Amino acid sequence: MSILQNKHKYREIERFCNLNKEVLLSKFGFKNKKVPSNMSICAFILSTDFASIQKAFHKWTQNYVPIETNEWISIDGKSIRSTASDYSIEYQNFVSIVSLFHSKRE
Repeated sequence: MSILQNKHKYREIERFCNLNKEVLLSKFGFKNKKVPSNMSICAFILSTDFASIQKAFHKWTQNYVPIETNEWISIDGKSIRSTASDYSIEYQNFVSIVSLFHSKRE
């Protein structure tokens, strides 16, 4: 939710959580009655297995969006600022958001 408000850095996300603490606690029911710190947010993002999320998303979409002959899918992807790691290697590891639009061509 903070990213939708253009708050991408870990401290900005933490500030967003603190400003919206009551709502977040009521919606997500954190057991310790605290919102995550910037270090917890960083650890969560870095430990997330995005490959498994991608596989689960792909499996889920196959149930809801069957693609047939003459149908098209438009794809748009954006990387989330401040999530890149391993800057010195060819493969860049970063978090991204992908949007898909399904249309039929006749």
